[in-house]
Amino acid sequence: MSLLFPDPLIDVQRATVAGNLYTALRVYANLSGLGTAYPPGLFYALWKSNPNVSKARVPDASYVRKEKLPSAYDSLMPFHGAPDFAVCVVSQTDPTLFALEHIRDYLMAGTEQAWLIFCDPLFEVQVYLRDQPNLVRAYRGDDLIDAGPTLPDFKITAAQVFQL
Repeated sequence: MSLLFPDPLIDVQRATVAGNLYTALRVYANLSGLGTAYPPGLFYALWKSNPNVSKARVPDASYVRKEKLPSAYDSLMPFHGAPDFAVCVVSQTDPTLFALEHIRDYLMAGTEQAWLIFCDPLFEVQVYLRDQPNLVRAYRGDDLIDAGPTLPDFKITAAQVFQL
């Protein structure tokens, strides 16, 4: 008997980090009232006109401001457009080799800020901004990450991101 694993395989570390970010974003969304946080799994259709599935992305956590959420939106459909804030988590068992390409796709589609998170052994959060795409800010340990101005007053330490 062979074991079947989902593709991609999400290990405990990646799921925990994604959960940590989603939980922090959800608390922020509830307190600020400025938008909605989404857990892993929401499909974002990043294309502008002609459907192109190769430009579809599913972040590990995301946030969309209220003004981007249409009032008559069909909640059973994917989100058409880019989130304001996207998170991609990479771990040792993650077969996703194109995480940086995904970050670039988010930024080109209109995402203001994207975080690329590397689990064990790096334990590093890399922050990318749409208006400064060639600048990468890296955070580790007790470094405080400030997501402003995309998410005003949203702050978290790198250590909190990786807390198991």
